Amino acid sequence: MYYKNKFFSLTEEQNERLHRLIDEMITKLGGNSDRIGSTTVISAYLLHKVSQLDASDLFCYADIQKGKLKLSPDILAVVDQELGELNWERLREMLPKFSSDEFALAALLVDLTAYEKYRPHMTPDSVTHL
Repeated sequence: MYYKNKFFSLTEEQNERLHRLIDEMITKLGGNSDRIGSTTVISAYLLHKVSQLDASDLFCYADIQKGKLKLSPDILAVVDQELGELNWERLREMLPKFSSDEFALAALLVDLTAYEKYRPHMTPDSVTHL
């Protein structure tokens, strides 16, 4: 699947990297298809925010909880509920592998790829539109 619309178009290489990023993220989160949506989106968002910091490799889960990312209370509650320290430590390993822009794209586009691969029992949109 290639991402292309009136706002942007990804090259084949960018598309492959985005798929790799999403697949790795889902694997690090345990590959649980029930958590793909919200947990993967919030993870990509956090990785994007942290990757913009100077010492991103030192940023720990406690830093998130202390408010160093300046997240709204609602987002912080979702992070606490959905992510947790162990998952953050696994995800943090991805920081040197991908750029801030790639994490941002993953946060925006994750559902377009993840549900297709990890939820094969879902009815495709094309069928429901018939």
